[in-house]
Amino acid sequence: VEDGRLPSEALVTSSETNPPRRLTRVEGPILLAHGAVVPAVLTVRAGRIASIDTQNPDEVTPGSAVLHWDSGESTRLSLPGVACLPAFVDGHTHLVGHGLGRTRPRLSNARSRDEALAALEAWLRVHPGEGPVIAEGWDQSRWPDRKGLTGADLDRLGETRAIAARRVCGHIAAFNSAAVALLGTDWPGFDPALGVASEELPLALSQLWPPSDEEMDEAVLRAQDEALARGVVWVQEMGDRRGWAALRRADRSGRLRVRVSQFFRCEGREALDLVTSFAAPEDGPRLRFAGIKLFLDGSFGARTAAVREAYPSEAPGAPEAFGTLVWDDARLEEALRVCKRNGFRVAAHAIGDRALEQYLSALDRVGFPAESEPRVEHAEMLPADLYDRSVRRGLRISMQPNFTANWQGAGGLYEQVLGPDRARALNPYARVEPNRLLFGSDHMPLGPLYGVRGACEHPDPDQRLDRVAAYQAYTKGPARSVRAPFHQARIEVGEPAHLVVIGEDVLATIVDGEGVFFRRADHPRGADPGGVDRGAAE
Repeated sequence: VEDGRLPSEALVTSSETNPPRRLTRVEGPILLAHGAVVPAVLTVRAGRIASIDTQNPDEVTPGSAVLHWDSGESTRLSLPGVACLPAFVDGHTHLVGHGLGRTRPRLSNARSRDEALAALEAWLRVHPGEGPVIAEGWDQSRWPDRKGLTGADLDRLGETRAIAARRVCGHIAAFNSAAVALLGTDWPGFDPALGVASEELPLALSQLWPPSDEEMDEAVLRAQDEALARGVVWVQEMGDRRGWAALRRADRSGRLRVRVSQFFRCEGREALDLVTSFAAPEDGPRLRFAGIKLFLDGSFGARTAAVREAYPSEAPGAPEAFGTLVWDDARLEEALRVCKRNGFRVAAHAIGDRALEQYLSALDRVGFPAESEPRVEHAEMLPADLYDRSVRRGLRISMQPNFTANWQGAGGLYEQVLGPDRARALNPYARVEPNRLLFGSDHMPLGPLYGVRGACEHPDPDQRLDRVAAYQAYTKGPARSVRAPFHQARIEVGEPAHLVVIGEDVLATIVDGEGVFFRRADHPRGADPGGVDRGAAE
């Protein structure tokens, strides 16, 4: 879903400027709670699913779904693969950060260092000023020389305005001379000669150079519009206190239309103090506290994911050859004891197998109860021995199949960093029991259908999921992985009518029975969707 256009008959509404709002009935292929896509008629009453009646396949038109509205009008969607699913739940994302990123220089489309610098230079021309700039999204694994940005690269664009350029993973960034003068060099993982830092400093940029409340509020609206256009109606946010405050303002004012369960990130030098002093905030109608997020290691792109077998490119025996463990064992155990005592669910970022092993051992030593169902985020290196331990410890396993689509193909980032055999073994989706697996996007990109493709096209055929299993990992999986779910993310009588109609892209999104997004018939597939109605929930 990267090029081409939807056929003109893909979406027809009664009015392009005032689309129908209240859904009364759906006819067509529907993914039911038991996991089968069957022809059915679904009725909606007061925002909930009132009835589901299956149909004889011989009596329905293949490749067609019809949405009926309370106005008496109907929308027919006719194209291969059309189906009605439960609306998606993004089990791991950064909604507010994604919205902020839309206001910053975006380097994700750059296919070389020169393209990245040209894009940043163009943005700076259009946005003159003296304030610091955070550029986002560069990915050197797609560049001919495979080398990341440096401070010297950014100095070519000017040395008076502070500029940081953060890699797509968020775990490594380059800083020009003005930024180094402003931030200093006393940061773990900072290389003054290169003007590059990993982990703590890149992750702290939004706190060091904070956006205004107004920018945060706009970021929420921008990001939720995109989420709805991607069929996502509930996100499990890995956020901070300022992000929570912005989401709460939107919730209290009635502008928050997606549901949000937030895990609070405790990171950096004061991470343990943050955990120890943390008090759970008050929930709102569409905003709930979910738990505590801990970073245990870094990323493959920064070569800071903590691994048991050394990175091939690093000097044998060098400490950096095995990546970075963010916590020592004693501090990690103390953080887990606090979470256990306070009843906080833990979501731990562990990409490498050494980080996952440290997490499991700490949970064991603390006696963290399996029934508390702690989570591990990413778990890209999940060998059989650690998976078995994860099951015994009750872990929910949050994985990002869009990482496979982005970086696990032949010649991609993972092969560049780990070699072909170890790269192929990453992200073993089929190894994980369906009732333990959940998917999230990590907003790279914010779009479940792209991730579904990654899960279904894993380079190891034995680790591929079928489409229904992938959809369920993006619906039921996240819904059962928080203590206070907003809904069960499945199509059955009594559930809220949160629905998405898909073909090769998301065609329509329904929230509480209201149509909040319709893809324009002339909109390019894979581009930023249009058609979100910001007033639909007000």
